Amino acid sequence: MNLLRKMVCCGLFLLVLPFAHASDSDKTVADKLLIDKSHLVPAQILPPAPEFESSKGKAELLDIKTILRRVTPKERELAAKDAVTKNVSFFADTIKGFDIESLPETKALFSYMRRI
Repeated sequence: MNLLRKMVCCGLFLLVLPFAHASDSDKTVADKLLIDKSHLVPAQILPPAPEFESSKGKAELLDIKTILRRVTPKERELAAKDAVTKNVSFFADTIKGFDIESLPETKALFSYMRRI
């Protein structure tokens, strides 16, 4: 499993974590989220991108090009498939046995995320 998939799985786990408590069933999805969207300001969390022509910017671009050169045809095919998949079914090839219908709270989360 590549690093990006692991990060996506971890992020999904952290988002779904608040739904694990059965006693919270009377709360709405928005009430269960760990991070209120008014507190999530990416510019305050992520550093700004380096200037494109700076040495750091050039080094990052070289890193990206190096990684892309190493991508296998199978990884390219999977990335293309993931890019056109607009629902949670792309987790099925990463999480064995993933069936959104058997996970009602997770289904509710993704339905909520699609609406906002």
